[in-house]
Amino acid sequence: MTCVYGPVPSWRFGMSLGVDLITGAKTCSFNCIYCQLGRTANLISRPEDLRGYVRAKDVIEDLKSYSEKMDLGCVDVVTFSGNGEPTLNPELGLILIEAKRFLGRGIPFVLLTNSSMLKRNDVRRAVSKFDIVCVKLDAGDEKTFRLINRPAKDVSDLETIVDSIKKLKKELSGKLMVQSMFLSTTLGFANCRGFAFERLLERILSLDPDVIQVDTPFRPGGEEFVRHLSIKELKEIGERFYEYFPRDKVWIFGVHERGGYVRWKKGIDLGPIVIDLLRRRPCRIEDMVNVLGVGYEEISRLVRELLAKGVIERMGRGYYRIK
Repeated sequence: MTCVYGPVPSWRFGMSLGVDLITGAKTCSFNCIYCQLGRTANLISRPEDLRGYVRAKDVIEDLKSYSEKMDLGCVDVVTFSGNGEPTLNPELGLILIEAKRFLGRGIPFVLLTNSSMLKRNDVRRAVSKFDIVCVKLDAGDEKTFRLINRPAKDVSDLETIVDSIKKLKKELSGKLMVQSMFLSTTLGFANCRGFAFERLLERILSLDPDVIQVDTPFRPGGEEFVRHLSIKELKEIGERFYEYFPRDKVWIFGVHERGGYVRWKKGIDLGPIVIDLLRRRPCRIEDMVNVLGVGYEEISRLVRELLAKGVIERMGRGYYRIK
C-alpha cells in the first residue's frame, strides 16, 4: 500500500488527498463498531507499540509520485487519516512539516483523530500544528463510549479524553471540529436518542468547537448489528444543535456536500489507483467516478475486470472492496 492515496471526495472538505500513517493491517486504539475498515487487527494503546510505521521520507516519495500523475491544484485539503489512528505514528509532527514544505502552498492540512492520544504532551504539540483537527466524539458517557468505540485496554476513560480535547483547543492555532457518528443497533443501544444523545450533546457543547459534523455510518464494513440513520433523522439531530450553534457551524451528512474533481495527467493507468482506493474504503461505482473524474463506462469496465480476476468483491448497497 502507498501512504498517499486519492484524492477522494469528502462531503466535509471537498477533494481530499489522503496521507495514511498506518499502512498494512488496520492498527488503532479503538475497535469501533461502525468502522468501514472492519474490525481492528492490531489494537494498541500507545505509539511505542506501533511497528513498521510510515516515515516522513515515505510520504514525500509518494507525494512526488502523485505530482507526476495529477494536477495537485485540484486538491482542496490534505487529510491525515487512513488505515488506523494517525496519532499513533511517532513521526506525525515531522511528516506534517515535511509535507507542508514539499507542497509549498496554502493548502489546509486536516487531521482526523479519535483523540485517544491527546493526553500526551508530545502528541498535542504535533497535532496543534494542523490547520484543522477533526476529533471523533461518539459518546458522552462511559458506557456508550465502551459499547461504540471499544477502546484498547489501556486507553484513557472518556472524561480524560474530553479534557485532552479541551487542552488541545487552547494550544491549537487552527480550527477544532467535532465529528460524531450517530447510529442505532439491533442490540438495543444507540447514541441518537435518549440519555446517550443528551450526554453527547452536553459534551460537545462543553468543547465549543468551530464546527460540528453530524455523520452516520452509511458505508458498509462495520458490525452487522449497526444501523445508519436516515437523512431525515440526521436533520432532526441537526435541529437540536441549531439551538446552540449557528447553522454554518453544523455540517450534516447528506446536506452539507462539497464538490470537486480530479485532473489526471494523460496516459495514467487508473487500475492500480482504483485498487489502492478500495483498500482504504468501500466504494460504489458512482463514488469511483466522482473520485477519478472519468466516465461511468470506464469505471464499470475496470470494476468488471477486477471482479473477474477475483481482486475485488461486491458488498451490500452497491459497494465494492478488496477481497
